[in-house]
This record gives sequence, structure tokens and C-alpha cells, in this order.
Amino acid sequence: MRAFLDAGVPCCLNTDDPALFGLSLRGEYGRAKDLLGLTAAEQRRMQHQSLASCFAPSEVGLEIGAKLDPVQ
Repeated sequence: MRAFLDAGVPCCLNTDDPALFGLSLRGEYGRAKDLLGLTAAEQRRMQHQSLASCFAPSEVGLEIGAKLDPVQ
């Protein structure tokens, strides 16, 4: 993932089946920070990219996106 981020490829983190695998999105971002050196700016960018590529109606993405810190 580090190579993709460094190349400017849009990336996001997901948890497909948190109950089965014992994952949380907060935990995945923590692992990415620890293992890949994911910065706060990269985390924000990935959060916004996930909203841009999700299957929710656009108004839902806009509502959630308004609650996130802006990407700098």
C-alpha cells in the first residue's frame, strides 16, 4: 500500500467482515500507521477517497464528508 500511496493511487482501508475477523476500521488505520508510517494527512485523504468510491447515495457521502477534517 505504501507504494500505491507514494505513487498517488487513490487508496482506502476497509473492514469486510468485522465480526468474523475481529477487525475494526480504527484498528486498521492504527496498523497502517504503525506498519506503513501512515500520516494524519494520508489518513484524511484515504477517508475522503473511501467516501468518493462508496456505494452510498452521494448525499450520504457529502453529509459524512462534511464531518471529516479537510484534506490538506
